[in-house]
Amino acid sequence: MTADFWSASRSDGTLLGDVTRSDQYAAHSADNAVTGTHSSLESARSQIEAHARWLHSRTHPA
Repeated sequence: MTADFWSASRSDGTLLGDVTRSDQYAAHSADNAVTGTHSSLESARSQIEAHARWLHSRTHPA
C-alpha cells in the first residue's frame, strides 16, 4: 500500500474495490455499489473493507 493507492482483492484475485488519491481519496468498489470521497486514506479504506465484509457475509452466512 502506498499513500496514493490501495486495493482489496479476494484470494482468487477478484478485485473488491480500490482507493485512489487526487485532492481527496476516492473509494470505489468493483461492483459499483460503493463510491465516495474521503479526506483520509484510512476512512476510504474502511469504506471498502466494510463493503467487502458485507459481501462476504452475504455469500458465507454464519
